[in-house]
Amino acid sequence: MAVSDEDRTYLFTRIAEAIDDRAARTMSELFEDAEGEDPGILARFDQQDAAIADLGARMGRLEERFDGLEQRFDGLEQRFDGLEQRFGGLEQRFDGLEQRFDGLGGEFEAFRHQMEGLLHREIGAAIAAQTRTVLIGILAVTASMFGMLLAMNQLL
Repeated sequence: MAVSDEDRTYLFTRIAEAIDDRAARTMSELFEDAEGEDPGILARFDQQDAAIADLGARMGRLEERFDGLEQRFDGLEQRFDGLEQRFGGLEQRFDGLEQRFDGLGGEFEAFRHQMEGLLHREIGAAIAAQTRTVLIGILAVTASMFGMLLAMNQLL
């Protein structure tokens, strides 16, 4: 097989890239020992180059897609950062509302204690008024009985 030195060097480097140098040297020696031309080997290496170029183009498109995805994820990350900032603001507002409600809770407790105090005073005043009424009734009955006893005593 007649292979030019340029093609031999090209094949040797290609084989060396794919496998190790020792196998490349063995393949080179096989080329030297073969008789006549074998264009099939060179055509296969050309096909392999075309396949590698095609894979390289596909990898380029994949890298472009991944770059696009990365940009989209960066956009999403920025949106999430914005949402996080908004939620941080909402969290501060809720903390402020919670403090206000705590303050209102304290005011409500004070109001409740005042109302309980007023209720206890009103109940005490009602009990005192009823007690006075009962005492006055008892005194009136006692006085009327005493009056009747005096009247009876006078009659007898």
